[in-house]
Amino acid sequence: MRDLSQIEHKFKEYKKKIQRLKQCERELSSLDVKEFSSEVSSIKSKLKDPRKVDAVEIELSSLREKAKEEIDNITYETNSLIEKGRSKHASNEKNLKNFIQLQYDLNAVYVSWKSGAISYIDARAGILNLRKQAETLSASTPKKPKKGPIPKETHYDILGIDPKASQDEIKKAYRKKMLEYHPDRIGSWAKTDKVPSWVKKESDEMSKKINKAYEVLSDINKRKEYDKEIGVN
Repeated sequence: MRDLSQIEHKFKEYKKKIQRLKQCERELSSLDVKEFSSEVSSIKSKLKDPRKVDAVEIELSSLREKAKEEIDNITYETNSLIEKGRSKHASNEKNLKNFIQLQYDLNAVYVSWKSGAISYIDARAGILNLRKQAETLSASTPKKPKKGPIPKETHYDILGIDPKASQDEIKKAYRKKMLEYHPDRIGSWAKTDKVPSWVKKESDEMSKKINKAYEVLSDINKRKEYDKEIGVN
């Protein structure tokens, strides 16, 4: 009976190892890309041998770290390119808005990757696509600003509302913008271990602008003075 019990125990352990290998194989498929070909090949060569499951998991853990580093690097490079483009095209309202949109699209892809919502392959492809768009946009020649002062972004522009918006509309727009731009208010960040510094900086700057816009427009007297200042009738 003891021999039978030992056999059953070994069989159960064997099945567990097979399940662990299957899990590793599923995860490996999302990392099967050219830049990790040697690591992937090494792991694949061990997937059929349950005795090597510990080695497979160790190698896969190392591969995860390399994937994380790769995503962090291309995200940083893409964001730097976008930042330079924003400075270069600061006087071109259309291009500037496009760069801002690219930056928030980049944030969205990065958050999805960190939270596990998308695979490494999809995250990398998405970020590289955004980088290509940023490169194309950066290569375009900024239009020379028209004579006269460059139009200043107004508090109405920041909140995305019409100058004749009601107080209720202002309040709703403020709440919506804070949810959109503040990382502490985005549920996806709760699943990540750390908010990247470049995301935090961008979000903090935008949050300050949103708060300032709301402070002025939600106060009747301040709003009247501000409307006179920017020429709103």
